[in-house]
Amino acid sequence: MALLWLTTVAAVGILTAVPKIWLDACHLSLWNIHSPSGGVSFSVIAYGGAAVVMAAAARVWQRVLIAGLVSLWLASLVAGIIVNHVHTPQEAVAGLLFGALGVRGFARFYRAETRPSMRWFVPCAVVLVWLAIYPPAHHSLEPLLTRIGRWSAAHAPICGVGDTPVRPIDWALKQY
Repeated sequence: MALLWLTTVAAVGILTAVPKIWLDACHLSLWNIHSPSGGVSFSVIAYGGAAVVMAAAARVWQRVLIAGLVSLWLASLVAGIIVNHVHTPQEAVAGLLFGALGVRGFARFYRAETRPSMRWFVPCAVVLVWLAIYPPAHHSLEPLLTRIGRWSAAHAPICGVGDTPVRPIDWALKQY
């Protein structure tokens, strides 16, 4: 199951990073999205993934409670990001969708019988809550993604010719 989790997190990372790189490299805005929220997408996969593991062997009412609490927690995180103007609502929703796709994929293949021992639940929950409430510093991959985007714009035809932007699907279809 660890491989499933790592694959899910990597997929969410790619789903979030590729549009960030492309939009930044080409200086584009798509539906007022300049940079999909990586913080939201990874919050959704972290808390949503924890909810999947906790709910796997739970009773129906416990599953509903877990889903409701995690949904409220994530809604408050998204609202805070929007209210504090960290991201536009569209960017936050894009991150939410990317993370939700990851949670859906993880939930689809997760098996309750392989669930880890619950002795790790309390320490993991404490660490997740502590990281959410008290981040000592904001660590971001944004500078790296910006450099990748600028390098890509200079060395690959991802932005089109001149002032005409190219859509990724158009570029991909030209390759065949």
